[in-house]
Amino acid sequence: MTTARLKSFEHPRTLVVIGGGFSGAALAIQLLRQPVSAATRVVVIERGEAIGRGVAYARRDYPYLLNVPASQMSAFADWPLDFVDFAASRGIAGAAQAFLPRQLYGEYLSARLESAARASSTQFIRIRGEAIRAYVLEGRSVEHRRWNVALADGRDVLANAVVLATGTPPPRCLPELAGIAACDSYVKDPWSLCEDARIASGPGERVLIVGAGLTMADVAVRLANSRRPPARIDVLSRRILAHAPQTDFSRATPREADRQLLAATRCTVRGWCRSLRQLAANAAARGEDWRTAIALARSHVPTLWQQLDLDDRRRFLRHLQAIWDAHRHRLPPTIAIQLQQLVKSGGLQRFAGRLQFAEPLKRGVQVVWRERASAREQVRVYDRVINCTGPDYALHRSSDPLIRALVKEGHLAPDPLDLGLATGSGYRVIGRDRLAVDGLYYLGPALRARYWEATAVPELRLHAEQLARELARSAARPQIPTPRLRRSGSTASRW
Repeated sequence: MTTARLKSFEHPRTLVVIGGGFSGAALAIQLLRQPVSAATRVVVIERGEAIGRGVAYARRDYPYLLNVPASQMSAFADWPLDFVDFAASRGIAGAAQAFLPRQLYGEYLSARLESAARASSTQFIRIRGEAIRAYVLEGRSVEHRRWNVALADGRDVLANAVVLATGTPPPRCLPELAGIAACDSYVKDPWSLCEDARIASGPGERVLIVGAGLTMADVAVRLANSRRPPARIDVLSRRILAHAPQTDFSRATPREADRQLLAATRCTVRGWCRSLRQLAANAAARGEDWRTAIALARSHVPTLWQQLDLDDRRRFLRHLQAIWDAHRHRLPPTIAIQLQQLVKSGGLQRFAGRLQFAEPLKRGVQVVWRERASAREQVRVYDRVINCTGPDYALHRSSDPLIRALVKEGHLAPDPLDLGLATGSGYRVIGRDRLAVDGLYYLGPALRARYWEATAVPELRLHAEQLARELARSAARPQIPTPRLRRSGSTASRW
């Protein structure tokens, strides 16, 4: 392989961020905002056309909505209405409580990154490509350690430190659906760009959606809003728990009694449940929305999660995760209303049960599941089956070549509950030997293994700020070559 190089630069430290979704873009912006004395050369490697979009905020032919108001979506904790201001600059007035299109948010992140790059003295380089391996170069002491990031097209990028910001993984390849995995009637990932157009409904189709979360809601509403006659939709999940809608509730300053209640909460799942119920009861007694209790508890969840032992974490995942998710991750009001209308009209039916198997037919697929209450088997034929079970964070099932390579080489270790990857203080990745891997960091939703609440913008933007400060404080700054494209017509660029 040929190592790509650029001319030397006055700030010798090079950081490579792999992934350009929200986490990668937010981290790059924060690094570019660091003081010049702590500046570094920032390289973002992203396989897509634009940084800041990723899977969640990609351009699509359907206006999927953010599930929180614009006033809560700023990329900056110290500038909470920045996204609202951006929307106003695009002609959208009064957007603070609006649920805006996701692709507009991707446009916002790209614009803010471009502005940060223009205003910063730090060199910013964007490389379009797919990282397939990252390894430490031999013969270097720890203080002079360098990483080499190999791209799928044969290029290499040298770095003092690497940040994995690979984003949200696709859903798990369900073993019960292995029989139709290669069938055109099966959509294994509703968000993959190559399959996105296939979500559109055919006339009078019968569709099974596996999973009952927010992705199901997006897909069901899109099917219902298709230009053709709407599909007849069945939704199957182990427990049918409808996600609550968002409301314009007031985020009041927490009462001292509520603060004391949280401070006195026993660090067990039972103790947490009791406190949360009491918080909701206190809010109701004051005439407030129960969502205020969730908002207050949310900031305490990371500390509580770290204090729970492994058995209590398992207990939560088995019995309470679905309930927490249904109240914590809420639907935009318009989507909630459309889902209710679908249910009332009979266009959408929900079933609680467990998949058994599926097999292809000459036309469509046959699916068998076992009902939750009666254990009776249901056998139904569908034109399409769509996997909306949510992201699969288990490292041993990852299809990402970079993640697989890092696991194989011992640089990544799974969380015991397959919630993500193991990380330590300062966002350092923990390797197979249970020690922090020098120069390798992680930022993204798989931090839920350590913090649980780590998938939404308010949490991730704080993690991005903290990691940027951690990287800026790093003392090791050996001079290394700067990456450069090795052929003309390349897709790397500098703003």
